[in-house]
Amino acid sequence: MNKVQTKQKENALKVLELLLNTDKTLKEISQLTCVSYSKVQKIYRGKSWRNLYDIPPREIRPRAKGIEKALKVHSLLINTNLTLTEISEIAKCSLAMVQDLYKGKTYTDLYETPPFKVAPRRKANEIKQ
Repeated sequence: MNKVQTKQKENALKVLELLLNTDKTLKEISQLTCVSYSKVQKIYRGKSWRNLYDIPPREIRPRAKGIEKALKVHSLLINTNLTLTEISEIAKCSLAMVQDLYKGKTYTDLYETPPFKVAPRRKANEIKQ
């Protein structure tokens, strides 16, 4: 490993330690370690530096703020006819988060049946303006 790779690994280990041992937000961890937010997010989700851990940090120590948002999104998906975009705006989260939860790709411990099976949404071209 060269110097750059060694430094990157050290930074990834710092991020991992903060993810597993603190309640700091991903943004705070990014600022503390000088690692980009997107890289911290990838480590948290288990998409980067997988050789450093067996189970993604998100599954070991989920962030409370993320779970709160996921619960709000799930409730809006099940109990309203709002579009996914409207839900993302109300919940103040990304459209990708709403889409993943809707499809049953994330936060699967919050529900038995994915929201798209319980409360299916119409396709965009079927919605009358």
